[in-house]
Amino acid sequence: KKIILSIIITIFLAVSVFAANISDLIAKGDKACKIGNFMAAKKFYKQALQNDPKNDKLWKKYDKALKMLYG
Repeated sequence: KKIILSIIITIFLAVSVFAANISDLIAKGDKACKIGNFMAAKKFYKQALQNDPKNDKLWKKYDKALKMLYG
């Protein structure tokens, strides 16, 4: 029982860290966009997309950063 509980806790913590990492990358991208640093925003959003490629809202943020950067 203790081994199974340990495995479940480890999986839960790994998923939590993974989600927090994506949230942090998106927050950094949002902050970069807000100050006009679209190159940095593009980088942060792209990193987040590598971990969450089906996130439509994130794709829109990435597209916006690209449009602001390249016209």
